Parts: sequence; C-alpha cells; structure tokens
Amino acid sequence: MTIQPETALLLMDDSATAIVYLDNLANVSVAPVGNAGPAGPVGPKGGLLEAVAAETIAAGQPVAIGESGGQLYLARADVLAKAAVAGLATAAIGTGFAGEVSTDSLTLSDWSAAVGASALVPGLVYFLSTIPGQLTSAAPALPGEAVSRVGQAIDAQTMLLDLDQPVFL
Repeated sequence: MTIQPETALLLMDDSATAIVYLDNLANVSVAPVGNAGPAGPVGPKGGLLEAVAAETIAAGQPVAIGESGGQLYLARADVLAKAAVAGLATAAIGTGFAGEVSTDSLTLSDWSAAVGASALVPGLVYFLSTIPGQLTSAAPALPGEAVSRVGQAIDAQTMLLDLDQPVFL
C-alpha cells in the first residue's frame, strides 16, 4: 500500500485500533485510540433553525435572517441585506411568531407561495428571485442583483437545498 504525505489512516482489527499519520517529511507516527468517552448531549434537530418572523411568511418561501435581532425576513435578490438565503419556511409564520426554517430539504404538497405553481419541476435548479419570498429557475442577471442558488427539485414536492452565498452582479 502506498500512503501519500500528510495522510492519516485509521487501522482497526479485533484487538486494537490506531491512527497512523504520515507527515510531509515522511515521518510516521502511530497514535493508539482509547476507549470511547461518555455520550454527549442530544444535538439540535438536523437541518432546521427557529426564529421569529419580522413579516408574514408562507410555507416554502426563502427567508433571510436580519443582522439586528436575528428575525426572519422574506429573502430577495435585489436587496443586499436580504440576499443570503438562510433556508425555506417549513410552514406559514405570522409576523411576530416563531417558526421553523429548513436548511437541507423541504417537502410540500403546494409550492405556489414560493414558485408560483403548485408543483416543482423535477431536476430544475431554483434561485432566489428579486420578488420577495420567491424562487425562480432563471438566475438574476442585472447589475445590483445577487445570484443565490437555493436548491434543486428532486421530485414535484421536494427540494434538496444547496444554499450558496450570494454573488452580487
């Protein structure tokens, strides 16, 4: 077996476990792995965040988190402070109420509030629109707008999110 410099390998058999590290000077070091420690606390629910809405938000709409107060706002590609999509609302959220935002995937039976149609187009990539809280398949292209990829439809009801930082034109 050939090991490339700056590579660590985890070696395991029935009797022992060790980490072998080869640094960039071809020095080899072996570190035994001890027993596992106690289990840590249960972490947050994966792919979700919770915050208070600064305005009314419908299920599926893209949201941004305000810099002061951390409230949710409808994201939009033509306003610098609202172009970084934090996720999609999992359900309707009234102004002043807390709600959940998905950061990994979302399944809805009706996407009308976010894409203007009840169903997604499977395989289509969706971007943040210049219309507040809307998604579009055509990336914004005018100076002063931001291109923010939000995700891709994996079927008519489910979007797999791929939240990119906005690129301003």
